[in-house]
Amino acid sequence: MLPPRIAGQPKRGFGLPVSGWFRGPLREFARDLLTGGRVARDIARPEAVQGLLDAHAAGVADHGKRIYALVMLELWLRRYL
Repeated sequence: MLPPRIAGQPKRGFGLPVSGWFRGPLREFARDLLTGGRVARDIARPEAVQGLLDAHAAGVADHGKRIYALVMLELWLRRYL
């Protein structure tokens, strides 16, 4: 059903638009989760987490992948520890 030039290509992954999500619809979720969670309290300095979130939201830097990793770590900590 696909043209041979497309069907014959090797398998590829795809990226998620986490940077946009954490500047838009998931901005407050990430902020609430990370600033009040174990990551900010027990693992990282709270001011460092806040600075990361602020810089990303302002568009100063793209910390989407870092925020995603911290969110996943926080959710894991809440579930398993």
